[in-house]
Amino acid sequence: MTTGILEAKLACRRLAPGESGAYRALRLESLRRYPDSFGSTYEEEARLAHLPFETAIEEDAAERFVVGAFTDERLVGIAAFARVPGRKRRHRGEITGVFVDPECRGRAVGAALMRKLLQLAFALGDIDQVELRVVSTNAAALRLYAKLGFEQFGLQKDFFKDAGLSWDQCFLALTRERFVISLLTLR
Repeated sequence: MTTGILEAKLACRRLAPGESGAYRALRLESLRRYPDSFGSTYEEEARLAHLPFETAIEEDAAERFVVGAFTDERLVGIAAFARVPGRKRRHRGEITGVFVDPECRGRAVGAALMRKLLQLAFALGDIDQVELRVVSTNAAALRLYAKLGFEQFGLQKDFFKDAGLSWDQCFLALTRERFVISLLTLR
């Protein structure tokens, strides 16, 4: 008998060269299935020969990477990280494109994925803070980020607009210190 996706062992790790195709497939699936959650569209990104993080994966870039959540070798979750460029801003990093396959939600996959990404980001040594943005109606994501120690520092109304609709965006940040505290309290 084969193990079902919900019973499979979960592993979270940085994606390696050769895995950019799996990343691309899941990223495009996220945009296709949940267009209201992301700033770009399926059509925009599907047209690109290489997504920006595909290149980072293949180049094994130290300061731009994607963490994947795997169940039985199947990629079921992704989260991307990039250090903010510039001498005065390089102490910060940004998290983007977080997505977990709907079949795996409610199983702490997102929490494991984010913890691994944050461990890798803060392991860069001089990253003091990571930031992310999330659509204000994504209650599950906001709960997860709060549990991980993120604090909201802003809200922008009408951050995204398309076809007469608009979405507000929450801006969240997590310091190295709050991340360490959250690890201690989550155990």
